[in-house]
Amino acid sequence: MIDLEVLIKILFQTWDFAVEVLPIFLFAVFFAAIIEEFLDPMVVEKHMTESSLKTVGIASFVGSLIPLCTCGMIPLAVGLRRKGASWIPLLGFLVAGTASSVPALVMTMLLGWNLTFLRLTTAIIFGVAGAFIIVQILGEKLEVGSKACDIIDYEHEHDTKSTSRWKHVLSIFWDEFNEFVPWLVVSLIIAGTIGAVASPNLINSLLGGDVWYNTFFASSIGVPFYLCGGTDIPLIGALLAKGMSTGSAIAMMNAAPTVNIPAIALITKWIGKRNMIVYMFVLWLLSAIIGVFVNILI
Repeated sequence: MIDLEVLIKILFQTWDFAVEVLPIFLFAVFFAAIIEEFLDPMVVEKHMTESSLKTVGIASFVGSLIPLCTCGMIPLAVGLRRKGASWIPLLGFLVAGTASSVPALVMTMLLGWNLTFLRLTTAIIFGVAGAFIIVQILGEKLEVGSKACDIIDYEHEHDTKSTSRWKHVLSIFWDEFNEFVPWLVVSLIIAGTIGAVASPNLINSLLGGDVWYNTFFASSIGVPFYLCGGTDIPLIGALLAKGMSTGSAIAMMNAAPTVNIPAIALITKWIGKRNMIVYMFVLWLLSAIIGVFVNILI
């Protein structure tokens, strides 16, 4: 049985994290709902027709700010592909958009401006590099795998009446809150447990900057969880306090929302199982490698 003193310590640590995180979380989700309702879809679509480095970079930047979770970004990408988007900018948009978003960036501010900037810039690099590598490996297999896809497009009607649109903002906010909050609670509990009982030596040995495999381990942490929209921040904050390296934090930020069970299911449905394996492996590996470079440079 868990010692009562340890349990109380975990509860108090979890509560401290919750008090710090929840107000920012509510603001981030509401701000994201406003952007989602009023963002002109043409802002997204016009950057998807060419495959130059500049175009892919712009698409990745736009994707990194889109306020959608993984399960919203993938159907949106499917819809854009049906409208004629090229694979490379589309994948750059999707990969960067699953790694970063407005809610995730707002939540990351709790860990400091430097880490927030790193999250945004590495997400864009993650998107650009991931897109070119995946298309280089898979090529026409992507098109063959996606022909039978029946994922519902991400789209909603925009009412011209401002009152109706603000009601829709509240509806989006409530839907996003219900989707994210269970995973935020999971993250808070894990963070509270780590903060209360985890040994700094253990965290440093697995995720610290002194071991070469730390970022590869960090890239794998999010696989069983759906840490999207900034819900990874309590967990990352607790790990950083115990000795996690900055590179491991960046690797986890990029991989956790991108390489997870819900994403695996949707990507399989879109491009097929074999293509999904390549897609997920490339992104898992790339997130770890980016983390390695962050550790070297910082």
